Amino acid sequence: MAEIKRTFSASKMNKDIDERLVPPGEYRDALNVEVNTSEGSNVGTVQTILGNSVVTTHVPTGSMCVGSISDTKTDKVYWLVAGEKSTTNNVTTYKDYILEHDVQNDKTRYVVVDIYKVEIQTAALQNSSTAGFLYAPEVSGVDTHNNTGIRLDMRIHSTTGPTVIDLSQDWKVTDIQFDTDKWKILFDSPQFTNGFTTNNDQTVTFTSDRILNFDSSRLITGINILDGMLFWTDDYSEPKKINIERSIAGTGGNIRLNGAPVTGYQNFTANNNTAKIIFEGDTDTFHTRLVSSKDGVNLEVMTNRLNQKAVWLEEEHITVLRKAPHTPPYLEMSDTGTQRTDDNGNVNNTDTFVTENFSSNGVLYAVEDGPFSITFNAAVDFRVGDIILFTSNTGLSIPAFTDDLAEVRIVITDVPSGPLPFTGPFEYKVLSNAQNGTNSQNFLVKLDKAKPIFELKFPRFAYRYKYNDGEYSTFSPFSEPAFLPGVYDYAPKNGYNLGMTNQLRSLKITDYIVEDSAKGQDVIEVDILLKHEDSPNIYTVATIKPTNDHPEWPDKANHPYTRGEYELESELIHAAVPSNQLLRPWDNVPLKAKAQDITANRLVYGNYVQNYDVSNSASIDVGIESTLGDFVNNVQGAELIPSKSVKSLRTYQLGVVYRDKYGRETPVITGNAVDSVVKVTPLEAQRFNKITAKLKSPAPEWADSYKFFVKQTSNEYYSLAMDRWYNAEDDNVWISFPSAERNKINIHKTDRETDNTVLILKKQHTTDLAITEEMRYKVIDIKDEAPEFIKRNTKILGTLTNSPSNQSINQTTAGFPFEDTVSFQCNTDDFNNEFLNTENITGGVQDLGVREAMHNGFLYVRFGSGTSYSSYYKISSMTPMIGSDLRVTIDGKFNGDVAFLAPDGTTSTIVSGVFLELATKIPENKPEFDGKFFVKILGDINIKQNITAFANDSEQWAVVNAMNSYYIHYEKADGAALVAGQTHDPTPATGLINSVNLGGNATYHQYPKSLTAGFSSNYPSGSGWQGVNSGNTKQAVAIWWVAWGFGWFIDSAITANEDAENSSMQEMSTNNGNFVYTDIENGTHGVFDVVANNSQYDGNTGISGDGTGLSLSWSGIGGETNTFKNNENPEDFNVGGTVNPGQGPIVGLLETVGTQFRFRQDPDNTVYTIEAVTVLENRYNYDAVQNSGWRADAFRDGPNKRKTWKLVVQDRDGNGIGNRDGAGNSYDPTITDPNGRWTKASSSNPIGIEFVVPFAEEDDQLVTNNPAVWETEPKEDVGLDIYYEATSAIPLDLNFKTNEQFAKYGSIVKNETNPWATTGVTVVSWSDQTVTISSSETVVANDIISFEAPDGGITRLKVETGSSATQITFINETHSQKVTLPYFNCYSFQNGVESNRIRDDYNEVYIRNGVKASTVLAKHYEEERRGAGLIHSGIYNSTSGTNELNQFRQAEPITKDLNPRHGSIQKLLNRNTDLVAVTEDKCFKILADKDALYNADGSSQLIASNKVLGQATPYAGDFGTTNPESFAQDNFRSYFVDRTRGKVCRLSMDGITPISSAGMHDWFADNLKVGTGTYKTTVDKVVGSFDAKKQLYNVTIEQKNSAIRGSSYESPIDTYYTLSYSETAKGWVSFKSFYPESGLSINNDYYTFKDGEMWKHHTNETRGNFYGDQYYSDVTVMFNDQPGSIKSFNTINYEGSQAKITQHGLSSTYTNPVTGFSSTVTGDVTDANGGNVSQQDGEYYNLNAETGWYVDSFETNEQSATVHEFIEKEGKWFNNIRGVATTHINDSVDLSVTSTNLDQQEFSVQGIGVAATITSDEVTNNQYKFKVTNNTSTSYDPDTERDGNTDGDPDGIWDSSAD
Repeated sequence: MAEIKRTFSASKMNKDIDERLVPPGEYRDALNVEVNTSEGSNVGTVQTILGNSVVTTHVPTGSMCVGSISDTKTDKVYWLVAGEKSTTNNVTTYKDYILEHDVQNDKTRYVVVDIYKVEIQTAALQNSSTAGFLYAPEVSGVDTHNNTGIRLDMRIHSTTGPTVIDLSQDWKVTDIQFDTDKWKILFDSPQFTNGFTTNNDQTVTFTSDRILNFDSSRLITGINILDGMLFWTDDYSEPKKINIERSIAGTGGNIRLNGAPVTGYQNFTANNNTAKIIFEGDTDTFHTRLVSSKDGVNLEVMTNRLNQKAVWLEEEHITVLRKAPHTPPYLEMSDTGTQRTDDNGNVNNTDTFVTENFSSNGVLYAVEDGPFSITFNAAVDFRVGDIILFTSNTGLSIPAFTDDLAEVRIVITDVPSGPLPFTGPFEYKVLSNAQNGTNSQNFLVKLDKAKPIFELKFPRFAYRYKYNDGEYSTFSPFSEPAFLPGVYDYAPKNGYNLGMTNQLRSLKITDYIVEDSAKGQDVIEVDILLKHEDSPNIYTVATIKPTNDHPEWPDKANHPYTRGEYELESELIHAAVPSNQLLRPWDNVPLKAKAQDITANRLVYGNYVQNYDVSNSASIDVGIESTLGDFVNNVQGAELIPSKSVKSLRTYQLGVVYRDKYGRETPVITGNAVDSVVKVTPLEAQRFNKITAKLKSPAPEWADSYKFFVKQTSNEYYSLAMDRWYNAEDDNVWISFPSAERNKINIHKTDRETDNTVLILKKQHTTDLAITEEMRYKVIDIKDEAPEFIKRNTKILGTLTNSPSNQSINQTTAGFPFEDTVSFQCNTDDFNNEFLNTENITGGVQDLGVREAMHNGFLYVRFGSGTSYSSYYKISSMTPMIGSDLRVTIDGKFNGDVAFLAPDGTTSTIVSGVFLELATKIPENKPEFDGKFFVKILGDINIKQNITAFANDSEQWAVVNAMNSYYIHYEKADGAALVAGQTHDPTPATGLINSVNLGGNATYHQYPKSLTAGFSSNYPSGSGWQGVNSGNTKQAVAIWWVAWGFGWFIDSAITANEDAENSSMQEMSTNNGNFVYTDIENGTHGVFDVVANNSQYDGNTGISGDGTGLSLSWSGIGGETNTFKNNENPEDFNVGGTVNPGQGPIVGLLETVGTQFRFRQDPDNTVYTIEAVTVLENRYNYDAVQNSGWRADAFRDGPNKRKTWKLVVQDRDGNGIGNRDGAGNSYDPTITDPNGRWTKASSSNPIGIEFVVPFAEEDDQLVTNNPAVWETEPKEDVGLDIYYEATSAIPLDLNFKTNEQFAKYGSIVKNETNPWATTGVTVVSWSDQTVTISSSETVVANDIISFEAPDGGITRLKVETGSSATQITFINETHSQKVTLPYFNCYSFQNGVESNRIRDDYNEVYIRNGVKASTVLAKHYEEERRGAGLIHSGIYNSTSGTNELNQFRQAEPITKDLNPRHGSIQKLLNRNTDLVAVTEDKCFKILADKDALYNADGSSQLIASNKVLGQATPYAGDFGTTNPESFAQDNFRSYFVDRTRGKVCRLSMDGITPISSAGMHDWFADNLKVGTGTYKTTVDKVVGSFDAKKQLYNVTIEQKNSAIRGSSYESPIDTYYTLSYSETAKGWVSFKSFYPESGLSINNDYYTFKDGEMWKHHTNETRGNFYGDQYYSDVTVMFNDQPGSIKSFNTINYEGSQAKITQHGLSSTYTNPVTGFSSTVTGDVTDANGGNVSQQDGEYYNLNAETGWYVDSFETNEQSATVHEFIEKEGKWFNNIRGVATTHINDSVDLSVTSTNLDQQEFSVQGIGVAATITSDEVTNNQYKFKVTNNTSTSYDPDTERDGNTDGDPDGIWDSSAD
């Protein structure tokens, strides 16, 4: 008999090839079998596989493993579990886990337990006004171990049950105590809300923030282990990292803290050693605790400061990104050797006076004499070893008391007992003694201070954290510069500003150990860092460890509010920090990432998300807060002590940077150029300025804090102290500077051009007054040597003076030196007698005669009168005239400086005593030119007032302009009573008008200009104004003003605007924009007294005192002739401009602050300076209302209009007019001197006002130790958009973690809304939004409270509710409050000098804009998915202890992008020292720590490179994956599934191979795609793992099925497939019936995970048993020999193990696998158990059941058959093959759907039709109906309605033969 035999030698399935062509040795299908592997020696045979055994039982059923990894170095497996909730005794807990299994020791431990939710039923509830708590039942009965899962600080935020509790206020657990048989949970809220009743079924929910955040829908495929650290990323939350050892040490136990009793935290005082004992990961009862090592060796549980409470693990403890400090260190600086303060922190005194005699019996104490006793006048803080200096010059200031001035030096040997300071007695020994004499003397005493540290530097300090695993955080914000400037001392002889040398002698760095919740208790070290302003290098000054003594590392148990103090005693540094750390403002760790691996000892992320969504602009209100120092405030004895300030003459733009909770920052977000910009004016130069900012736009939802950044684009600038000034030949000014200052201007100079160099005057010459206006001067020229013009030595040859009896100087129009003329005439004889006849002809340059000097250009002339002088004019010729005169012609013409000689420019106004002075100016080199360079600038009025005004005590003045001024004084139009008293003018109280007669004639008390007695209202004759209506005061006043005409006058005259009491003088309305002035009433007229800061005219100058106000007016606007009527525009008051243009120069002088003037009649020639000006327009003399009716155009008259200038003036001593001596006895133009020295001005007799500038001889320049200071104007970096950090991080939410960050302990607290009387109020402590302050103060709701930090930064909060106590509760809103920035960039000396540079010296160190920089982005800043991007960390080196895995320095090239067209990166794999990146459509090899160079032929060569990620080379073939969980690795081979292409791929040394093509191409193509049929099928997960023991790649495909045909079908069941690929067989061996969540191999064993538990494979002898469920095994074999022949199969046999045997017994049932029909067989033999056994088949082999092989189905292309059971005969198992009964079954729902094995070709039908349908009886299913359809049918109704409806839808029946 022919036999077809099959073996399994190929060991693989083949589902691709046609059944007829399947090669021998391959099989069609297999399940749970192995062929090419074996547990014994049976390779090559088909074997069932062993089952798996559970290894762990540690998590609740239903949990899921979301990721796993093996550590072959330690033989341990780690897996991550999304836990299912677990309920025990009404307590439901929700947990996530990380577990460890030691495969060598078979020990499992919890690594991390994250208890994030507990639902619990209360047994009772306390409703109390003083405390809130509830009871929770114990999980496992009466147990003193709290295994409820509830812990401190969990939130109670939702409830369920029959009575709902409103717990919306987010209560927190504060204590947990065991009480009898329940756990008592205490809250931080004192009571529950109304309406709650005790109910045992009440459910309360406790939650905390999740730290692991695992979810069954998020598989974690990026997971690595490195040196005991586990890294993972889930593409959902922060990339994470844990230290495995420390995590296990914090997990487990049955008590919250070792040694902690059940009495609760509040009553527990732990023993340090006991409380910190670590755990072993043995239970999941408690959430994992934080464990650290303070000494670097021993692990301990972190606790609170009292060791009562464990610190529970939080997300911030396990993120790759480690938090950095939010706040800078603060500095306590002193200019003494140590900080000398009393118990309240007040600085103690170290200088005083004493009366002492350092001699005895006429003999001075000698060196080393002593000890002697001394007691000082005031209490001082002198300490043993201090050196004390004495000088008898008691008038010295302490800064001026230099060491070389000390006459006596002593050393303190003993001090009084008790806290210093004391007056004495102190004991001392003499060090040196040069006392003058042997009598007691008064001495000035001071402490001899040690040499300063950082004397010529601006050091800044910061700090950083070091964490347990060696990671360093980024830097904290840097402190202010540790710099203490000295008193201003900038003398030209020094060449630098001694005030800008650092006086720092003692420095404490504080506040670097912030509160634990803000810092994190896994910080094991704090590095204190130093950076100098002129260097990018950063150094460690000290490393502070928990083992350091208090207060360096605070002992918080005994000092809860100390935050670290380190005293720096020298400039010594410890070590340099790598320079790239400064380029690391924050670590750009991705927000989340899909892929992760470690290559080149660096952590690499792929397909990551970075940035946040944020608005491109912010609305910021920016301002300047300015304060005045003691010197400017005229505090007695105040010195020019500088303070930090924001530089004036700069524009600052502010931006905001938002930060997340881990410190990631946005770019700078700024507003528009209006509200985010502030300009600091020159006025602020004398003040101490700070920038303020207030945000008006909302903060992003994700933000945790924010910072302000400042942009200031000005480059370097320099200050220069001048030496002297010199007049230039072109009326400009030369300024000399020490040559040491030369390069300060040269920095902007190109060749000899000054490149628009500009100097800005900052301080007045010889005084300490600041220049408060912008005075910019372009450098016209620079000379390194003195210009020839100023070298000229002036030698006065003589003076020629006019007298009443002898007019030596011609006073005719043609001969007098009027302005704009070119010559003058003088009497020839007088000239010759004075100059020519006395000519020195002895020779020598300085003895040139007049004529020779004139020919050489050295002869000059000037004019004067009294103490007033004109400038010098060069004489070009002297020509005798016909007669007795000599014409002298000058070079050019006379300027306005000669105008004072004839104020009105006519001969009638020539002043008396005019003289001319002749001088020679001959070049001469003087010592004052040595070591100087010279700068020429414009000699304008400001220079004259602030530089050249200060020459010598002779005070010669040049008059630049002059005017006559009358004095008009009446305070009512008529009547005798004055409205208000006038303090300066004692004139009897009269009005202007004496009387207005009935006849129409008016008489007056004073007369207009030159008119005197007899003037009446009939004047002027013929004007049309003769006579006035009887009693018409207004007409009478009008006639007076018309007669007066036009001109200047000191104004004490009431206007029509003001005289509301007189009905004829109408009050001015608001028509035409006019205003009402009340100068007469308030006394601000004539010469008046300014009230400081309380007058509308003081100009905020602060000036006050007698005579400091002067009211000057011009009347007659529109014409300068006695025009009776003027029809000019009555609203035009532009005197000196559009009207009365001739008055322009005078108006310009009056409106210029700093203009100097004097009264010509003043016998003392006192010069006054205008300090402030207020201009008043729209003033009217007599007609207050336009078109008043009594004369239509009276309002338009020029004589009606008046404009007034209110001047604030003072002389150089600060006194006002008439008060030069401070007693009111000097010249006042409104008062006649009782001693007859002057007569006051009047309405008819003027006085002269001369505008002057100081004049000095060129050889009489003032040399001063207090010179004017100039500043170079810096160039602008307009192209730079760099902003610098200006504040620390300000929290957006005020809570227990952030309140100290908002306002540190010790901050100065003030009430800005309702200021407190108490000063020095400080922050004592915080509790969330409530602050405790140092004194009880009153606040009301919405008061603004400010907190000032030691660096000057100020934050603010708004009060929530009013109180009067030491505690204040605030509204939790920090974002919208004004912030004062601690930012500063200079020191203001209060005199206008603003210095930012050491000694103000060239090229010295200067204060930069800041340390940390940022910028704005041109494009929109938003969250960004870098799908094809890679980003890597810094390096890890365990040997050197370097761990930079948290450092993602974005300033370095840490990113790499692949071509995005290949899709996003799904998996990263470290392979052969390189990195493999698998994207959705492509695989790449990326060189790590090397790169490739390509040859001309396309080949490549590896080269060394500093690139971490080098050339990316794609592998051949377009294969990728979207299922990174399918990845599995075995040595150099990796496997993955490309679901999109329906491929399974292997990546090996030969590239990528689609292994799905090994007989399974079609199967994978069909099952990896989305399918639609009865159900919609999608592939949800594809889990890959490698079985190292069997060398199989196992891939599990999870198909999600969803119904698409309607609700009539049952819900679909998901489909799972697991297949195994063998490299040995090069094919797919078998399907498997286990469907793991994850899998891995270690030590040649294969483990998978199910329901979160670990299972070991090939260990369960029950074959086919997986995860506790039993599955069958099968193999489908093809008998396809001679496929073209039809064969009859009679028997089948196999060689192998036991076959399956079914025992036949009573009620034994057999079910046909095809038809589904079952038949029952009844037996009649009793078996051993009393059951009946069938003997119908006549066989005995089946008396007992056996498991084994059987044939499930036998199919040919013709028929189906079955083999009932195998029977063993002669070592083989065989049986007959039987055909399958014919069946035809209809679907129970849709009758059109049938299941049949009936072959219609086996039937024949008589007639011409064909069998169309064959159906079974719908009831019995055992009778068949045949329907024959006409073969010629031409129509077909698809709706046969077999389903019983008439919807017209096809029923799915279609006979292809019908049509």
